Amino acid sequence: MLELAILGLLKERSMHGYQLSKRLADTLGGFWKVSYGSLYPTLRRLEREGAVEPVFAKQEVGRRKNVYRITQKGEELFYDLRIDAYTESLMKHGADATEQDIAWLDGLIKSERRKVQAGGTAKEGGRRRTSSTFPTKERAT
Repeated sequence: MLELAILGLLKERSMHGYQLSKRLADTLGGFWKVSYGSLYPTLRRLEREGAVEPVFAKQEVGRRKNVYRITQKGEELFYDLRIDAYTESLMKHGADATEQDIAWLDGLIKSERRKVQAGGTAKEGGRRRTSSTFPTKERAT
């Protein structure tokens, strides 16, 4: 799961570990705390696998500030981690439901536009109630 989150953030832009940690905390909020003890070993593993690479030589940025970017292999790994049969099925279901909702809303909008163009409004019984037509309570004196 952490690999997926790291690769997803590096798809947006190159970052160093502290930036990744901050973005993960901002994105995941209180639900999931990423420690440096899990972040940096994961980054090193992804680098060994060729999924990420340092942008600058260590001499340029210093020993403690490696800036990472995703590689083509990392893009492929991101896709593999993200898409499995269940996830793909859920995504298709969500897309289908969204398309149906959009078609339903389009129908409602067209119907309302036809009413307006015909000069009609959605008045009940042809007339609207005003404050003077509402029944009032008689006051006891």
